[in-house]
Amino acid sequence: MEESTKWLNNHTSQYSLGLPLPVEKCCCGIASTIFTLRYFGINKGASNSELAIGYMKSGRYTRPVVTVAFDDFPGCSFPVLVAKGLEDYNIQEATERARAFMGVYSEGYGAKYSLQTTFFDHTKYLPAFCMEKGSDARGISHYLESRGLHTVIYEHKDGLPLAKRDSSHIILNRQNEFVSEYKKCLKSANTLLISSVTQSKFSYPDCARVMRDHRYIGTHVVVASGGSTKNRVIYADPAYSGEQDGIREIDTTKFIDALADDTREEGHFIAVWKDLE
Repeated sequence: MEESTKWLNNHTSQYSLGLPLPVEKCCCGIASTIFTLRYFGINKGASNSELAIGYMKSGRYTRPVVTVAFDDFPGCSFPVLVAKGLEDYNIQEATERARAFMGVYSEGYGAKYSLQTTFFDHTKYLPAFCMEKGSDARGISHYLESRGLHTVIYEHKDGLPLAKRDSSHIILNRQNEFVSEYKKCLKSANTLLISSVTQSKFSYPDCARVMRDHRYIGTHVVVASGGSTKNRVIYADPAYSGEQDGIREIDTTKFIDALADDTREEGHFIAVWKDLE
């Protein structure tokens, strides 16, 4: 399949997941994960909804989570946010935060919903998705690895006293090193980069459905690789419903600015590839 056609045919909108609309508004990371599976020819027979729910259920939490259930989507609840604290979790505060969040994200949504607190007995903290934060890089990496893909998380955090590295999760404390690794990965064949970018750095036309409430929205997740010409990035943006609109191409410098501009003290991307058959 021609590469450009492959991108178009596998574009996944976060608004095509068959989930309640307030949840889909937060699902750019999930849609990007599903696009990655489709691109590499994995889980072809599963629906977007099945893959999305399967990914959410792969999460592991050692802390209480406030979840939401929708009357028009029975049998399933969705994580809204994780309660803060170390041992004495403030459930009331977490519930109030969740209620305020849902007030924004459910605007214009007709169905009723209810909040509850769910406690887990997991021994390992491996978050996958919460509506407040979106998808977690560790959750995406774990989920894609479980489906036969290879991943490395690259994370940038300013101010770390020492850069900690291992083979599957590389943490960098200098922005220029982080950018250098990204540019290197862009040149890697058979590799996609699930990238957390600053949403406001992109000019979104009316055909894109992005949340613009900056109390909650700062970053957006897209899937990128080297473009068709030198110094270009091609990326799949899940904020677009139509594949013709959702496959974009941009100057590498502009894309890097959205990935790691001077206002961001941290950032991350996940390099994903598949063994050649």
